[in-house]
Amino acid sequence: MALGVIDRETFNAADRDATVTHIVLFGRPEDEASGPFAILHWRMLLQLAGGSSVTLNMIPQGRPSLDGVLFVRSNKFVMPPDAVDSCVYETACPLTVDAVLDFIERNNLHRYKYDACGSGCRWWCYCVLDDMARAGMVPKGSGHDYWEHIGALAGLDPMRYPTLRRGEFV
Repeated sequence: MALGVIDRETFNAADRDATVTHIVLFGRPEDEASGPFAILHWRMLLQLAGGSSVTLNMIPQGRPSLDGVLFVRSNKFVMPPDAVDSCVYETACPLTVDAVLDFIERNNLHRYKYDACGSGCRWWCYCVLDDMARAGMVPKGSGHDYWEHIGALAGLDPMRYPTLRRGEFV
C-alpha cells in the first residue's frame, strides 16, 4: 500500500449520507493479550443519528513502512463496548459521514506517517479533531480539551498513557 490510502472495505456506502451527531475519540487495547493495562490505540468514531457509527482507524502499515492507512468501518453500535477511555464532542453544524471523509482528504489528514517506533495515533486524533474545531465542525477548543484529557491521564498512569508520540503529515 502507498501513503494516503483510505481502506473502505468494511464501510457500508449507505452510511455516506448519514448524519453525524457526535465525534468520539476513544482508546482501547490493540492487543487483548497484553492485559488490562496495555497501552491504548486511539481512533475516531462518528456517531450517527440512526444509532450506529463509523470508525476512522489510522494504523501503520507495518514494518518497514510507517505510512498510515485510514480504515473506515461501519458499525452497528453507537459506542464500542471495549473502549477503555473516550472523549465525546457534539457536532457544531450539520455533518454527514461523507463531509467528514471529504474534509480529511481535502486537508491531507489521511497522509500520515507514524514515528520511528510506530506510534502516533493520539497525535493523529488530536490533529484531525483540532482541524475540525477550527473549521467549525465541532466546538472551538475541542482539540485542546482532548489534549488536556490525555495529559491528565498520562499523569495518573504513565505506563498506559506514555509520553505523547507524534507522527507527521506528509
